[in-house]
Amino acid sequence: MLETGITDLHRLYGQLPPYLQLSAPAVKTILSAYDQAWALHYPEEQTKLEWNILERALDGFWAIYFRKQEQCFITAMQPINGTTIREDVDWLLEQVYAIGGKTIIFGGVRDPFGLGWSGLSSCFTPLANVLVQHFNYQIEEQWIVYELRGLQTLDLPQVPALPSDCRFEFREDLHSGEWEVLMLQEQEQIGESEAWNVASYFEALLAGEHWRTIEWIGIKAPFRRQGLGKTLLLRQLAWQKEKGIDKLVLWIEEENKAPQELVKRLGFEPVDTFINLIPQAPE
Repeated sequence: MLETGITDLHRLYGQLPPYLQLSAPAVKTILSAYDQAWALHYPEEQTKLEWNILERALDGFWAIYFRKQEQCFITAMQPINGTTIREDVDWLLEQVYAIGGKTIIFGGVRDPFGLGWSGLSSCFTPLANVLVQHFNYQIEEQWIVYELRGLQTLDLPQVPALPSDCRFEFREDLHSGEWEVLMLQEQEQIGESEAWNVASYFEALLAGEHWRTIEWIGIKAPFRRQGLGKTLLLRQLAWQKEKGIDKLVLWIEEENKAPQELVKRLGFEPVDTFINLIPQAPE
């Protein structure tokens, strides 16, 4: 990648959890180790993601993409001038089609440089608008990234008592770096919260900082709207605090307002909004 590209990556990801200090060697290390980290969580996935960096020598425009068979996912690119966005997108799509990409998605995969799913950061809103207005793309998802710093000093609310026929079950997998809290009613699983460790390739870049992600919280439909989601999240947070974790990240769909209000009351703060875009099917 051109040196200007590294500078742009550093500027973008230096503002997002886990606030990486990126250098050219670090970028190559992260991209090369990406598949191995992902395979720990999804060993059944056999198709590897190939990555590459497209560069336009004329002006240094670049983009990182991942390819899975005929799908290509654009995960990062040089911030582009609003007066040339359409030309840049034209060039980018042409290059990806030329290497065999049939479906081009912006975002849509795990972010190699961050702690969540990739997408276009809010700083790329002009690009997202151009994709929608001129290139037949539609917004598939919008996620708000929240972070919590200082879990160790946070006075968490007490975990509410479960109904008498319910209980928690805890599963820890140190090999893959997963911490799962299950909510069971008798023998039936009615809720789940899972936290993941950061990818191993981040460890050398984080200087001992302890980050973890809340990957998901889910309650089965018949048991929703009873406060069980909050109970499950609080139990996961309490467990992570017991484990010595101090910094957490989670992401919530933009339209899902209730959990956003919950996490903000618990001390989480919004960091950025990410947009995933997919091409619309022809009519």
